[in-house]
Amino acid sequence: MASEHPELEDAELARDVADVERVTRVVGQYAVAFALTSPVWLMLLVLIPLTGLGPGLSFVFAGLIAGAVALGGRRWFLRHAGNRGETAGGDGPLARARRLSPAVRWTMVLFAGLILLYVVLVTRAG
Repeated sequence: MASEHPELEDAELARDVADVERVTRVVGQYAVAFALTSPVWLMLLVLIPLTGLGPGLSFVFAGLIAGAVALGGRRWFLRHAGNRGETAGGDGPLARARRLSPAVRWTMVLFAGLILLYVVLVTRAG
């Protein structure tokens, strides 16, 4: 049985697809924010117990601080991301890297350095 209003169904489907894309984009942004904050969380897991707090309370405080840094960083990046669109042609990794604002690039370099420092320290301690 054919639908009586195919244009209404198409518009509803387009809205649904747009909603799913929007939710997926937001979840992806949160995942990236928390992934970038994981080195901070790991450093806090090491440093906070040195203050004399117990392991459980240290875990809670490290999670709260790292979560606040992730959420604040995500919000800051969304405000200062700059023009992401038309300057770089293509859709390869190099074109995507050229579209990133300088603040995002420097932050990625900083977190990559923190991850490398963590790996070196853990490897040497092991």
